[in-house]
Amino acid sequence: MRLKREAARYLSEKIHITCESKVDLIGLMDSYGVPYSPFVENSFMDYLEKDLRKQNKLGSSLNLFNLYVNKTWQLNGVFNNRITIGEFNCIQNYSLDLMRHKYPEHIKNDLKYSKDSELENRSVYDYVSSKACPVILYSCVANDIFYYFDFSPETLTLKKCIDIATHFKEETKTIGNHVNENLQTILDCNSNASVYVMGLYLPSDHFFLHLVAGNIIRKFNKEIENACQGYANVHYIDVSCLSCCVLKGDFHPNADGQYILFEKIAEAMNLHPLPNTSGGKGAVSCFQEDNSASAGDMTQPSMQLYEKVFQSDRSMRDYVECAALIEWGLSECNLQNVNYIDLSAIKKTFLEKIKQNHLKENFDLAFDIEIILKKILHNISESEYAMNP
Repeated sequence: MRLKREAARYLSEKIHITCESKVDLIGLMDSYGVPYSPFVENSFMDYLEKDLRKQNKLGSSLNLFNLYVNKTWQLNGVFNNRITIGEFNCIQNYSLDLMRHKYPEHIKNDLKYSKDSELENRSVYDYVSSKACPVILYSCVANDIFYYFDFSPETLTLKKCIDIATHFKEETKTIGNHVNENLQTILDCNSNASVYVMGLYLPSDHFFLHLVAGNIIRKFNKEIENACQGYANVHYIDVSCLSCCVLKGDFHPNADGQYILFEKIAEAMNLHPLPNTSGGKGAVSCFQEDNSASAGDMTQPSMQLYEKVFQSDRSMRDYVECAALIEWGLSECNLQNVNYIDLSAIKKTFLEKIKQNHLKENFDLAFDIEIILKKILHNISESEYAMNP
């Protein structure tokens, strides 16, 4: 009842952002940062942009929504390995194709990124560091909690709610530390950034779910809030009331939920004015990949993978299926731990053996995706990766 009253209050309010200078928005989002349904016209990022544009206060805006690179333990890899915005977008589009069974085609196309030629080769680190006082909207928690759990709000029973609560309890043990590490990474990149961190909400107002899991989520959100309080320019936003504003049969915010998110962020931005500084950190050069490994160095693994892939009877109609086939082949050949430099060499030898143009194109992109993911995971220890596959 309290959450419903809070949701109703924010829906009835008209909060506008008050700021003295132009605002650069950067979204480090999971999927509730975008319109997920044809019934949701605007995301909270859209509302923020419109409000700032009306006041002539919008600088730049970049929403780095990503289905793969929004788990807390991956974000450091994006910054530390200088993943480019083009690479980030490439993984996003790939993940949307993998989710084609879930996303209607028109929604998938709306969410897909086009590669801006000016930003494609610029690293995320470089982009964030170059802004004077960016507002960074950070939400990389929901997917950590829901990622491995078959959560269907329409089929909740008391037993299933207890199972979910048990799962939540296990998952939240390590996530808080990852959030804190990510905040430090973001601020190391740009100490003038104002970071607004959204907590977690239970994606249903189901009585049993709140009864058995409510305390776990509240405790987790308190840990995130405490982590935010350790930084002068990091601010926690409580989004618990979104439990009452989710899509039917889903855990993403509906149209009301997106508007509430906008109101809460606008309120937080008004309470915590942007730092009054005229210059940010200088731009940092993009990551240069080490090409020291030659194709010849990896001839044997390349041929081993080539034979495994082409002796299989699996479909290779598009780059999504080719990517899945490469992943399977690497595992079958015990090459899953190969680093991205060696994988680049494997790619070169592999493609030299393929004569068909359409297969070359599909495998070319599929290998690029695998190399990008290896780069992201490069700084993560093997034991940690085993816990978060």
